Amino acid sequence: MTAVYDHVVALLIFVAIFASAVVVVPQIGLMCLLYVDQQQLRNVALGALKVMTLDVGSPASWGALYPFDQDDLMRFGLAHGTASSFYVLDSDKVQRLVEDNPIGYVEYERMRELLGLQDYGFCINIIPSFTSTWTKNSDDQSLVDFTGTVTELCGKPIPNANVDAIIVYCGEKANDVSFHVEKVESVRTDALGTCSITRQLVLQPGETLQDVLVVFRVSVANLATLVGTYHYRQSPDFADAARFHTVGDDVILTIPPEKQPKGARWIDYLAMVDEEGNVSFLHNGTRANEDKLTWGEGYETWTTEITGLAYYGPVLFVGGIWGVEDGRKEVLAVGPFPNWFGPRVLQYGDAAGSNRGSSAVKLQRLVIVGGMVYLFEIILWRESPLVWAD
Repeated sequence: MTAVYDHVVALLIFVAIFASAVVVVPQIGLMCLLYVDQQQLRNVALGALKVMTLDVGSPASWGALYPFDQDDLMRFGLAHGTASSFYVLDSDKVQRLVEDNPIGYVEYERMRELLGLQDYGFCINIIPSFTSTWTKNSDDQSLVDFTGTVTELCGKPIPNANVDAIIVYCGEKANDVSFHVEKVESVRTDALGTCSITRQLVLQPGETLQDVLVVFRVSVANLATLVGTYHYRQSPDFADAARFHTVGDDVILTIPPEKQPKGARWIDYLAMVDEEGNVSFLHNGTRANEDKLTWGEGYETWTTEITGLAYYGPVLFVGGIWGVEDGRKEVLAVGPFPNWFGPRVLQYGDAAGSNRGSSAVKLQRLVIVGGMVYLFEIILWRESPLVWAD
């Protein structure tokens, strides 16, 4: 009887172990396969990240080709050809990742082909390593009054960040326009990561205030970002007067394709803001044909060469544009896009595509663009579903 009992107990134990194996072993196998797939995705993403940030591509100065044709690009890479260290990216190449760039950009499918990522989807961002947001406190046109908040990307406040403000505004008197630049320097954020910038603007007697633009330079340790915002725009519908682009030492202005101006625009002033927040005047216009920007053959773009411009590494441009909107007005334009919002590239590729994949990986790396440090981020996923063998 004892022997029968022992056999029954052994049989029950065997059945329990067998049933557990039937349930657990496939799950372990699936988990292993998913881990392998995730690791493979990570390896693919790491390889793509290295190519993008360390390879100069072919031709070596492909970003400076103008006019630009993406079919002339034989090998992709964003690295600066003459940099003495790693992870320094070429500004001309980076701007070719700004989708719908009117002077030319690399299309998503072309990028996938060059990188051999036809079976994968990806999204690229080149953004500051922290954020700063600014709120206007006054409707008084001549009183610049902003409150700012500086945080880490996760939302944690950053105390003791240094903030400089560059205020650019123009005044008008009998069709004569003056261009003003003022600075508010070395304001520190408090324990909550906030600070205030206040400045009363002063015009000459008889002048009427036109547009007012504020560029905030925020620095944390050795990292900095530039963010621009309008304090006052006399004509919001006409604020996007021109868009800025650079190729080597050339500054190129184009008319936004959706805009239909009532008349020609003239470039009165052109200034640049570098990574240190210094403002340099580059061009003083004459309101002659050589400074005209309008629809019509020969005037759809405006180009000027500034010797050594690429060396100085401009981050932002500010221009005074004389245009038509219920009468002639001087308006301020700032660019390039999206630089004046802070990022260098904002969501190149399929931004929502990772939602379709079974898994995705995100890799980040600090890079230098135009003398400033940014966070290069790539999100990559498998486009085709993973098929398990029978």
